[in-house]
Amino acid sequence: MNRRLALKNLGLSLGYVVATPTLISIVQSCKNDKGVAFAPEFFSEEEGNVVITLMDIILPKTDSPSASEANVHMFVDQYINVSNTEEEKALFKAKMASFLSLAKSKSGKDAVTDITAEELESALASCLKLSEEQIKQQNITMRNYNNAIANGEVAELDINSGAIAFAR
Repeated sequence: MNRRLALKNLGLSLGYVVATPTLISIVQSCKNDKGVAFAPEFFSEEEGNVVITLMDIILPKTDSPSASEANVHMFVDQYINVSNTEEEKALFKAKMASFLSLAKSKSGKDAVTDITAEELESALASCLKLSEEQIKQQNITMRNYNNAIANGEVAELDINSGAIAFAR
């Protein structure tokens, strides 16, 4: 009986010795390379910087990495670029432009690059804090806009509806 226990402990010890370097290499490979720059494919550079800021507002650094540290912005950029049709991409750009216009008007700034993270957070919060009635109205507005585009009509996306659709 003692031989079985000894063999069992010896096997576990060897397993730990073999597994430790592998686990260490896995953990070390998870480090974020600070040398990698974000070169967006779908977004412009200005829009990409806004996306990074918005992602960090939504998923800030806590005991886990922030969204930008986890490269969520790169995933979003690639996902939109690869998985959407040209019409969907154009609609996303229009919604983002509405959101940026709203953020500029709320902050009183002329350029998107001048808007601070706090001002973006305020604009995002204003778009997300809606009553049930406002959400219903927003859905109707977006449905009407999408139907008009699908029917080949010229339609304009108003700044508030576009901004809210982008934030949601």
